[in-house]
Amino acid sequence: MYKANVTYTWRRASFNFNTTYTSRRAMTYTNDQYIPAYWTSNINASYDFGKILFARGMKLSIGVTNLFNGDYIGGVYGAASVSGDDNANLFVAAPREFFGTIAAQF
Repeated sequence: MYKANVTYTWRRASFNFNTTYTSRRAMTYTNDQYIPAYWTSNINASYDFGKILFARGMKLSIGVTNLFNGDYIGGVYGAASVSGDDNANLFVAAPREFFGTIAAQF
């Protein structure tokens, strides 16, 4: 697994981009079947508004996970013990998702 993370802050604004490469993973104990390698990237931005009325530290954040909407296996439950066993459960990772938050201290 390789990761890269870039963060830039200017005054009250902050920007973050991160990407992860996960190499292929063995799916069986005999290492004869593999889950393919994949890349995934995320992007986030935030702005700290400071004090607004009675709230201090008012902050708005927005972001996107799985930025390039890649299809990949996000999780494995169990593993096949020998070639031909089919008891491993593979879970497809979430598609591109958008999120936003507003935080404040009172």
